[in-house]
Amino acid sequence: MRKGFTLIELLVAVLIFAAISVSIYSTFWGGVRTWKRAGQQREGLQELRILADRMDLELRNAINLEHEEIPAFEGEVSGCEFLSLIFQGSPAECALSRVIYSWDAEEGVLWRSARPLNLGAEAVPPAPEPFLRGLDSVRFFYAPLPEENGNWEWQRSWDSENGLPAAVRAEFGIVWGDEGTAEQWNFVAIVTQGARGRALL
Repeated sequence: MRKGFTLIELLVAVLIFAAISVSIYSTFWGGVRTWKRAGQQREGLQELRILADRMDLELRNAINLEHEEIPAFEGEVSGCEFLSLIFQGSPAECALSRVIYSWDAEEGVLWRSARPLNLGAEAVPPAPEPFLRGLDSVRFFYAPLPEENGNWEWQRSWDSENGLPAAVRAEFGIVWGDEGTAEQWNFVAIVTQGARGRALL
């Protein structure tokens, strides 16, 4: 009659227990990492949506003064510059401002600057502030009024001679977490005044 376990049986039991423990720990730690990454993505997307809403409002309020010395809208893939009504506090308080968005690929920062327009004074370039940080890429595209079939013809640049674009599309390349999971997030802003100062709405 046996009264105990052999050394081999004990070693097998310990090995089985260790394998189960490692499996449980790996599953638990993988779940924690996924939960953290999802939280970072949720917070990052929330911030991106808030800032995109701000950019959308400024683009919707873009104005073409049709003034020789004041370009209506200049756009490149890396950024754009335009005049817009910027609300300050309440809808009753707004200022016509020169707004500039500029992508810095080396720093991974989308810069924004805005300064109220003063036609009687010398133009002073506004001081840029970081608008979005930690991006992998930012690209802007511009479109005139859509064709009769409703398709947008997106362009990589826009000249002030064409007035205002009808729409601006921004593409943000985002890298999440330490593992570098890449994702692209796009939004389209309809410029209310439309191309060449014609109203869309």
